[in-house]
Amino acid sequence: TVALLRCAPAAGEPIALLATRAFEHEVACLALRPPAAAPSPPDASLDASDADVPMETDSGGACGGEPLLAAVGSWTSFSLSLLSLPSLAPCGTTPLGDKGVVPRSLAFYAPAAAPHEYLLCGLGDGKLLYFPLPTAEDAAPVLGAPKAVPLATQPLSLVAYTADDGEPLVFCCSERPALVHASAGQLLFSSVNLPAAHALAPFSCDALPGCLAAADEESLLLGNVLSPARRSGGGSYRRPQVSTYR
Repeated sequence: TVALLRCAPAAGEPIALLATRAFEHEVACLALRPPAAAPSPPDASLDASDADVPMETDSGGACGGEPLLAAVGSWTSFSLSLLSLPSLAPCGTTPLGDKGVVPRSLAFYAPAAAPHEYLLCGLGDGKLLYFPLPTAEDAAPVLGAPKAVPLATQPLSLVAYTADDGEPLVFCCSERPALVHASAGQLLFSSVNLPAAHALAPFSCDALPGCLAAADEESLLLGNVLSPARRSGGGSYRRPQVSTYR
């Protein structure tokens, strides 16, 4: 069962249950389409390494005015479902195709440099699937056939993050950490020279504002992501860079 709660402590409102929906199969992961994020201001000495791998994107109009959506991945049906918010009414279900490989993490991704918003799905075998989201004109939002990129061999955990200039990024946690970003209308993948990152979360304090906290089995690392535009001074494209504080 999925439950949608509304929390508005600043307004003095109590936590309210807006809707619930029961699923035939156990839920493996879920994500909400976030509102437009404000930029977070990081600083920056670990380089993102290896060549960027471009991933084709479908042409089409930019998304705008879409209904609020949630995405849910299932353990045993190996599928993704889109739900309309706040009712949690189903919009459609898409099989993942590869039976036996469970969706482990989901993230909505809206890069300014690409013609679509995307739903990213990290699988248990280390592959990343990405689906162009339907536009506002689609009467029944249903995900089409995904494209796949092999990033690792262990399950992927996806964490959305905003770079220093407001560029949205998605960090892929696994034994081969990676960043998903966009340039010139294409999604790009950049490997990161961290030995591993099994968990990651935004972290901010007075001394280290707008940071990320990354953990593996033996250590905790605090760091940042510098956007390609800042690194290149607005000129030629460069890969994002992860800078760390020990």
